[in-house]
Amino acid sequence: DPIMTAGPGHLVALVNTTIRMWGKSGGAPLFSQTTGGFFTGVPNCGDPFDVFVDYDEQNDRYVLGGMTLSGSSSFICIAATQTGDPTTLWNRYSFRSDAILTSASGDYPHMGIGLHAVYIGMNMFDDAAGTFDSARLFAVSKAAMYAGTAIQVAEFGVAGFRTAQPARIRGFN
Repeated sequence: DPIMTAGPGHLVALVNTTIRMWGKSGGAPLFSQTTGGFFTGVPNCGDPFDVFVDYDEQNDRYVLGGMTLSGSSSFICIAATQTGDPTTLWNRYSFRSDAILTSASGDYPHMGIGLHAVYIGMNMFDDAAGTFDSARLFAVSKAAMYAGTAIQVAEFGVAGFRTAQPARIRGFN
């Protein structure tokens, strides 16, 4: 599951178990770490997979994440840079993706960055039957995440759809 984003001075790439960052001038990676190592110390973020990354040009921040399974629960692990330089400090968080649908596990998350929130859409699968249950959409406040304070997550059901893919806003700079 490779994914990459570009900001003004850096490229950030993830491939399920690895995060790498380069300067746009080329050369060797400026940063390289496993996703598990990157999220060390964040509850329920032992080894994220189904990763995602994007650049918020409105606020000059990078946001990345993935999902994990812990026991019978699924979690979203998400992080945002504290500045426009992804090789420095990040604010890291986790939240349950099955807090409302407790008998379902999340899969195939996609992220979009809006004016006020980071949106994550994902499929939910019934744990007992192993079949598709529904699509869910999560909204995470950018202000809290970028400030490094506790995040609030709103969760919505997306009836009749699979793989809700949030839009990405472009054109601020």
